[in-house]
Amino acid sequence: MINTITYSANKVKITSLSKLNLIKDIAWIDAYNPDQDELKQIYEKTGISIFELTKCTEKRTMPKLIHDIKYSTIIFAAPSDGITIPLGIFISKRFILTIHSENTPSLEDIRNKILKNNKDLLKFNISSLAYTIMLEII
Repeated sequence: MINTITYSANKVKITSLSKLNLIKDIAWIDAYNPDQDELKQIYEKTGISIFELTKCTEKRTMPKLIHDIKYSTIIFAAPSDGITIPLGIFISKRFILTIHSENTPSLEDIRNKILKNNKDLLKFNISSLAYTIMLEII
């Protein structure tokens, strides 16, 4: 399942990944247990390889911090319902992508805060959203 929230023209809205325009929008893409078709869609929108995306959902993935020209990647074990799960966060200038194989209630909480007129998380800087996500999860 993929949830996408965009900020454009001073408005926050839910959109589909297929309608996402990363030239004009700032976006948070949250991929929960994505299947192969969804991974392909994410690759087509973001340029992040399917190999990199699937690494984020493997149970034995080691924590990583990788800086690339187009984006940075953070992979770590996030607490979720009493267990830890691998969570990948990809950060670029126009989007943040979170990808995980298990339900993560704290991500749902952040999404709900953004949608309830708290557009400040997306308005100023994608880094502040990344910081908020990591702060809420940990």
